[in-house]
Amino acid sequence: MSTTISKNLQNYLKKIESQSSKVPVDGYFHIDHVIDAFSKGEQYGVEKALEEFKENFVRATTQMFLYGNDFIKNLTEKGYSVSDYYINPFDFKFMVTTPVENTFNEDFIYAFYETSCFYEEKFKSEFNISMRILFIQDVELNESELKINGFINL
Repeated sequence: MSTTISKNLQNYLKKIESQSSKVPVDGYFHIDHVIDAFSKGEQYGVEKALEEFKENFVRATTQMFLYGNDFIKNLTEKGYSVSDYYINPFDFKFMVTTPVENTFNEDFIYAFYETSCFYEEKFKSEFNISMRILFIQDVELNESELKINGFINL
């Protein structure tokens, strides 16, 4: 029986050896086509993944900026002043600068964290990325250190 299988295998190999490697033979492709398909798939897969990453990053960064603006508007409607703001688009951080008086005002701190938690949770549910909203006093602010830490003043 093994000689029959061996002869059948040899006959099959002779048959496919003479056929072109550019067409499937009995449902099988030549190894060159498999390698070519894999490498093209890998190349286009990487390009598509990079494109999707860029698109998601731009969407998330834009939404972080918009939520930050809504956050500032919400605080000013409650009567608190905001001097300026900075964003770190790579760490998804939004930082507002505020007068020193606010940093000691318990009502401001409560309103700040209540409002920031709302926007942070909303952002997390949309993008599955953590966003942080921070505040710092506007006195003796070292902008060069903020730039080193990735913050941009808009």
